[in-house]
Amino acid sequence: MAASAGWIAFDLDGVLFDSDRLHYLAVNEALKPYGERITEEEHLSTFKGLPTLKKCEMLTAMGRLPASAHLNVSTLKQLATRDAIARAVRPDFKVTALLLALQAVGWRQCCCSNSVRDTVFHILAQLDLLDFMDFYLSNQDVRRAKPAPDMYEKASSLFGIPPQQLVVVEDAEPGRRSALGARCILVPVEGPQDVGPELIHRILAAHRELAAV
Repeated sequence: MAASAGWIAFDLDGVLFDSDRLHYLAVNEALKPYGERITEEEHLSTFKGLPTLKKCEMLTAMGRLPASAHLNVSTLKQLATRDAIARAVRPDFKVTALLLALQAVGWRQCCCSNSVRDTVFHILAQLDLLDFMDFYLSNQDVRRAKPAPDMYEKASSLFGIPPQQLVVVEDAEPGRRSALGARCILVPVEGPQDVGPELIHRILAAHRELAAV
């Protein structure tokens, strides 16, 4: 295999796809049988970007959800998410153009998400992005999900490079902390609206800065 021009890991939720609302609605659908819901304010300030089971643990610590409900909430949330993916997820030309541009100049790419494996697969498939990815990682593929550094450390290992050579595109605070904790090159974005062909300039600039060190 030819040498790579660079290595990049994209977060999924809020980067390759604006799935934040999808996950917010799905987790509240799963919490309904227990008379519980996460408000939008709580979601944005506390729960955004965290795995479902972590959200359940936090709700239990707050006295709002019995620990015995965790597995059922996770299962119900997954079913609601899969249904929403089938109805709402469609390819995004801007995102596809960015990945095509990186592929054209020899970059190797992966996706690292705090979602479960099934969700990552189905969203990437619906977005027609699977063929761009060397691999994808979910919260089920590491011992500790984001904000721990495990996911980006594992991605670097799978690419066969030190973490300091991996460029990471992240929007949410847990993901950014994960990338910086792994000592990767962070390219922060605010959301999918920032992810398009023009982002390649920031990615290449960050990579050049590393090469100059």
